[in-house]
Amino acid sequence: MSKIQQLIAAINVSVTQIDSQEMRIRDFNRRLEDMRSQIDTVMGTENPSAQRMLSQISATMDRNTETLRMLEAAKDRLRQIQLV
Repeated sequence: MSKIQQLIAAINVSVTQIDSQEMRIRDFNRRLEDMRSQIDTVMGTENPSAQRMLSQISATMDRNTETLRMLEAAKDRLRQIQLV
């Protein structure tokens, strides 16, 4: 296998791994959203403890969204390398 074929194969593996990570993060965000809903239902939004938990969940979801953006950008760059 030539070096170019090895590079293309490695890029394909990396893109597949990124897709897998994106899927896991989206699943985690869905679970966080369910947790947010449960906290809201059980404790209400006026409870200080609930507010802290909801704030942490929102912060985690925001970081996850940023991670998804970075993964998508990395995947795009890998695809650009393939085109060259």
